[in-house]
Amino acid sequence: MKNISTKIDELLFEKRSQQEKQILKYLKEHLNDLPNQNLAKVADNNFCSTTSVTRIVKKLGFAGYKEFQIALKIKNNKKSDVKEEIPNLNKVIEKIKSVPCLYIYGKGASQISALHLFRQLIKAGIDTSLVQEQDLLYSLNNKTIICLSNSGETKSIVNLFKELKEYNNCEVIAITKEKSTLNNIADLSLTHNYDISKTRENQVPFLEIIDKLSLEIQE
Repeated sequence: MKNISTKIDELLFEKRSQQEKQILKYLKEHLNDLPNQNLAKVADNNFCSTTSVTRIVKKLGFAGYKEFQIALKIKNNKKSDVKEEIPNLNKVIEKIKSVPCLYIYGKGASQISALHLFRQLIKAGIDTSLVQEQDLLYSLNNKTIICLSNSGETKSIVNLFKELKEYNNCEVIAITKEKSTLNNIADLSLTHNYDISKTRENQVPFLEIIDKLSLEIQE
């Protein structure tokens, strides 16, 4: 998977407007600072609209500026708690590659993590669907679903996936907290053992597990 700096260089090599080149050069020169710069600040520093910056970020392969920031936070994070070897990683990869179609669900702050995983698996050529409405999950039968939940204790999610296993015969893969209720009911899990903020901006350690998974799948 190409790194962000390489992607920027490739876009700069192509025929671009002067404004696009300026934005790309700015992004490349400030990769370490951008996780703490909001979209409006980047636009102001380049004397352009936020739409112009977002357009460039999308050409780099991201859904928007927020996802771009998260990718940079993961890259720049020097104090990662994610171990090189994640228990069950190979089993989860094997399962993902073996099913005809994979379904992904995340609720609340975990939605952005679910979207990130969805995009990474699509890039890896995995037939994947992102389910954004909880009620739609009840229409799935005999399917494999990845559920992302930081705590693994949200009552509505725990009850939902218990029912999907018992009545819909679905297979559940969880990305969640170690020793949580969701981890206990899942068929397979990738787990963490640290506290994660519920805010979208502080999902970095959780997203590192996802990136490790997607990188291994693409190899």
